[in-house]
Amino acid sequence: MGDIANDPKLQEYLKDLPDELMVYRYGKLNDETGVSSFTLNPNYSVDSNLPWQKRLQSPMQTFKVKKEDILVSPDINSFFGGGRGFDEQEVIIS
Repeated sequence: MGDIANDPKLQEYLKDLPDELMVYRYGKLNDETGVSSFTLNPNYSVDSNLPWQKRLQSPMQTFKVKKEDILVSPDINSFFGGGRGFDEQEVIIS
């Protein structure tokens, strides 16, 4: 899926993941652009991290996706550059 998904650093970051994996999301998918964020963490706390979704009473949804559909991960900075780490294990998928 484009040059971003083929980035060598992204591929290194994702190398230990299976070719198909489960991802999790609270809230509606972005139908306008087809690009949405997900977490790899099934225990991600919507209560403390996404309080607006709790107010909206958005249930957690589970999706099975192909690793090759992951465009980027905001967490990649902590993996390569010693940047801030997040507990979300967020990935952006198209």
